[in-house]
Amino acid sequence: MRKRLDSIEEALAEEMTEDDKRALKEALKEHGEGKTVPFKKSKANKH
Repeated sequence: MRKRLDSIEEALAEEMTEDDKRALKEALKEHGEGKTVPFKKSKANKH
């Protein structure tokens, strides 16, 4: 998963601002530390 995220980061890096890059690095760090929660679809959206 980390390799995949690194590849995405490299692909987007050319178009990203410095603020975007810092935010992405912080998000990757938090993900690595287990501080993030997985996104789950709301039960209300299921039909």
